[in-house]
Amino acid sequence: MFPLLDFQNAIVQKLLHEDALSILAQGLGHIRIATELVRFCATNHSLVLVINSSSTQEQHILQSLLQANSTKNDELSNLHIVNTDTNPASRAKIYLQGGVLFVTSRILLVDILNQNIPLQLVTGILVFNAHSVSPDGNDAFILKLYRDNNSEGFIKAISEKPYHFVKDFNQLEKSLKLLQLRTAHLWPRFEVNIIENLSNKIKVIEVRQKMSIKMIEAQQTILDCTVATVDFDEFEYSISTDFQTKVRNSLNPYWHRVNQKTKQLVNDLGTLRFLMNILIEYNCVDFNDFLESLLLSNINSNQSIFRNNVDSAWMLTDSGNLLFNIAKERVFRINKNNLLDSFVPNRLKSLGFPADLQLVLEPQSKWDTLSSILDDINSKLSKNKDKGSNNHPILIMVDSEYSLQQISGYLNTRNKDIDVPHVVEAGKYTGISRNHVDHKVEHGKYNKLLIEHLQKYFFYKRRTNQVRKMSSHNNTLPNVEPSSNKNANITVNRNPQYKRRRVRGSSLAASTSRQSSILQNTSPLELEKQSEQIANRIPESENSYSSIQNEFMNHSTRYITASDDVDEYYGLIPNEDLIYIRAYDSSLNLQVLEDLKPSTVIMYSPDIYFIRQLEIYQAQFPESDIEIHFLVYDNSIEEQKYLNELRREKEAFAQLVHTNSTMVIPLQQSGLSKDIETEQRMSLLRSVAPLNFSGNSSNLTHNSLGKSIGSSKLKVIVDMREFRSSLPFALYKSRPKNSGPGQFVDVVPKTLLVGDYILHDKCCVERKSVADLVQSLSSGRLYTQATSMSNYYEFPILLIEFNSNLSFSLSNIWEYSSENALSDVCSKLVMLIISFPKLRILWSPSPASSANYFLDLKENHPEPDVDRAVGIGTDESYESIDTQYNNTSFGILESLPGVGQSNAYKVANKVSNLSELCNLSLEEMQKLLGKSNGKELFMFVNQTN
Repeated sequence: MFPLLDFQNAIVQKLLHEDALSILAQGLGHIRIATELVRFCATNHSLVLVINSSSTQEQHILQSLLQANSTKNDELSNLHIVNTDTNPASRAKIYLQGGVLFVTSRILLVDILNQNIPLQLVTGILVFNAHSVSPDGNDAFILKLYRDNNSEGFIKAISEKPYHFVKDFNQLEKSLKLLQLRTAHLWPRFEVNIIENLSNKIKVIEVRQKMSIKMIEAQQTILDCTVATVDFDEFEYSISTDFQTKVRNSLNPYWHRVNQKTKQLVNDLGTLRFLMNILIEYNCVDFNDFLESLLLSNINSNQSIFRNNVDSAWMLTDSGNLLFNIAKERVFRINKNNLLDSFVPNRLKSLGFPADLQLVLEPQSKWDTLSSILDDINSKLSKNKDKGSNNHPILIMVDSEYSLQQISGYLNTRNKDIDVPHVVEAGKYTGISRNHVDHKVEHGKYNKLLIEHLQKYFFYKRRTNQVRKMSSHNNTLPNVEPSSNKNANITVNRNPQYKRRRVRGSSLAASTSRQSSILQNTSPLELEKQSEQIANRIPESENSYSSIQNEFMNHSTRYITASDDVDEYYGLIPNEDLIYIRAYDSSLNLQVLEDLKPSTVIMYSPDIYFIRQLEIYQAQFPESDIEIHFLVYDNSIEEQKYLNELRREKEAFAQLVHTNSTMVIPLQQSGLSKDIETEQRMSLLRSVAPLNFSGNSSNLTHNSLGKSIGSSKLKVIVDMREFRSSLPFALYKSRPKNSGPGQFVDVVPKTLLVGDYILHDKCCVERKSVADLVQSLSSGRLYTQATSMSNYYEFPILLIEFNSNLSFSLSNIWEYSSENALSDVCSKLVMLIISFPKLRILWSPSPASSANYFLDLKENHPEPDVDRAVGIGTDESYESIDTQYNNTSFGILESLPGVGQSNAYKVANKVSNLSELCNLSLEEMQKLLGKSNGKELFMFVNQTN
């Protein structure tokens, strides 16, 4: 772990001086700053909790502190990770030891509510990834509990996502209130201290690679499909990651009224944006394979239980049709010439391909550029090696694990191209009666990696066809029969399978220069038929996957015999001869640079985060002569996304600076009352001893330590599994009617076998979200839960809770099940009510409404017994309601006129036996059962005939 830069040290010192939310630009080393905060807090005189941190961040911080030269053993002993693997007894001991604790939010919340951790002794809380703290989440619940019970401890938050604090109106102020803070520190890249610290020049070689003609055409068709899908003025924003999310969030309250076509268009936005990304990243074979999978999924949707009977609109446009043709043309073409040289079919047959297949296999444009860069670097390194200078390894950074595997495969096979001949037209001469065409055989070299992918593509295509033939006759995929004549040319139907419409604007599909090619292109379904026919004509013996693998192993592996020199094959590889390929990882990028110390870094794809970390690395090691090769496709979506990211961050900080200077946050933010003088005094004490100060000594008395978190009389017992939802937090924030200051609902987390919420000893509630309701009704679990609640509680309640951001309606329930889900759910609910007459159903539009329902149901009832609620279902001393009555007498009672399942328990609780019931007067029976039922029972008991 290397020393902090000046601006990083300023960030740490400013955070230690006051409680605040620190918002950094991406890549400025927020993990390094968080590590320094943890190291500073790791003393046995304090108890500091770290929440909302990922497991990767936790491990990185621990490893950094372990590797630091200045780290002492007692500091590491004060660092603990508390998760589900730590039992409650061990957690209680860890809390008492002090130090810094990385705690899972749900576990910490349960321990706080169970009073297993003394909040009055907690020195402070560090909040990582503050942008992800949600209003209804457990992290906000923890912070509110902490501030309500400890007004003197510190809260410090850190985030590197500035645009998350400007995505909604007044978002920064809302986030500060959730974090129980009043101050925000902004650290953009254009801050003066940061500019001075990162002023070291880095040798950057920008390589603007041009895309191939087919890639440009494919990119333009995807853009045309996007334009045809969404009508939006700022098209650059419409291709961003957040656009689809914002559109869906805006439509969520009215989602049940939106027609199926609009819903499909919203889903298509994400699909098209993903196609833009994989066009740059995937090789031609995998890109074509993914497009075909989209086509098949669109066809099969009419047979699926999730069907919406609406096709993807972009597939029906001319641009969508052209995209499928371009993707196929990048991989292979069908050779329709009858004059084929005998050598060509034999060579194709040896590779597992039919004779009339003409390979194209267009490589990624960046591959040759990457190979050229590596050759140049190796030549320079060899010259430096001759001069006796020390060289360092080469580091290649990619944006995903897929790219990592692909680049690794390409570098291993870049000098192993496969020669495949094909027949081409040499010239055409026009005669009086016929045309004469000359042909010649040309040899083309194709990348071995693409040959492997194409062989696998046809292998799985053939396997899919075989499965389709064995499937049921009602499969929606068309059955494609192979041609009877294997040497005949493939003929396809030129009639369009779908009705198409023109796209707006000067799209590629609509341009006049491409009209002839559009007319010659085939539809996506016809292209799929071509691939199936080719796969069907490949002999099984030559298309087996094992034979393909063995062939490549024979070509690429040399076996060592006893006569070979072992030292020639085994030994240490010089560091300068190594090429490392890594995927971008915000938590590990800087660590990779520090460990490898590369002489050359090749950024295969642009990444703003990694560029900033390269600047920090250069500032930490100014003597390092590192060379950066920056690869980007010219005039591409890849370049546009990178520029949009830079502009987005700059605009976000500009808006944050303005908001931070004008926003007003109320002084009384917590539930505790404290004047300005007290606040200033506590701030002064925290500035003098920010960590060892744990509060006023009067708060550390025996009485305060034994004080309950909730001094209110209202108590709700909650199953611990329910803390994955937001209802417990809504209960805590709710205020009873006519409540005094400091009075709130005491949420008691326990493990319950019957019910999710116990309001009092006679009432329990089972909460179900819409998705859980559908699943529980289908599996029968809800019937079992209703049985248990009816057996042990007099007032069982089923709470059906909707998402507050969605519509309060069951109309969109089909998303969780089949088309007839609404009628199916309603029918099952009716049968459930008939089977359990005591069961009541509460329909709640939001967790806040559910909390208000609970407060109303608790009125005029004593608080629940915790031991009884926990023991129900396990302890035999708590008998069910049914076992409290004689089964024979209770059966006779239910069979009497005017008495049924709905009121039998009420009658059984009022009278001790049937004789007492028969001796009741008419007025008493009517008071017990109602006028009509009471009169009916009285007439039956007292009739003389």
